[in-house]
Amino acid sequence: MRRAAWALAGACLAFGFLGILSIGLPFLLAGALLAVALSLDKRSGPAWPAPLGAAAVFAVLGLVNLGWQPALFFVPAAVLTAAGLASGRAACARR
Repeated sequence: MRRAAWALAGACLAFGFLGILSIGLPFLLAGALLAVALSLDKRSGPAWPAPLGAAAVFAVLGLVNLGWQPALFFVPAAVLTAAGLASGRAACARR
């Protein structure tokens, strides 16, 4: 459940950053507050799912924009997925 919360925080931060000029500010604040609350909790574990949540937002936006330029969103989604999986593997290897 805490991994899903970290992914939700990453998704809110990514969506808030992308939509900052319209409706993004509440999502940015919600993601930041959730990330702060999770980082203060001793049981929340490492934050490696956060980039995966952000990658999900970019992937959905890439699917929505298939007719235009989906690479604008699929490339950051791939980079964020790779970063999340690499940090998750490193976090699991330290245990």
